[in-house]
Amino acid sequence: MKISATHHDFIRAIVSGDTRTADELNERIPQTERRDFHVFVSAFFALMLEQRFKDDSSRETISTFVDEMRHDFRNANPPMQPLVVEALIRAHCGEDHLFEELSATDVYRAEFQVIVKVGTQTPEVRERLGDFLADAERLAQSWSAEAEESA
Repeated sequence: MKISATHHDFIRAIVSGDTRTADELNERIPQTERRDFHVFVSAFFALMLEQRFKDDSSRETISTFVDEMRHDFRNANPPMQPLVVEALIRAHCGEDHLFEELSATDVYRAEFQVIVKVGTQTPEVRERLGDFLADAERLAQSWSAEAEESA
């Protein structure tokens, strides 16, 4: 697994709300790096969930968060899919069976939207972004190693 500086820069752009730069960086990531990039993004997403739901991951708290996202992304194109976002968060919080109901495309889009929301609205994420990126890289490496061992 190889995580590149472009992958880090992409997350930095997302967290800063610079979607134009994020789109440009996304276009520069070659197909050969896509798998590693997606694992890295998923690892960062998992850390953002941990950050946001560290004190309470109840259905009510998740539902409130999704309602906030519905408002925050009301003009998004493509539109935010509240049920997908809620199912993805709940799946990460222990309801594993919900992963079966989600397409890879929907997961990818929802992860970015959650990263945008948590990253732009949580001062600690912006203040410690380098730490979160390093942690996400380690987590992605760990997931990749586990996948190779079980293959």
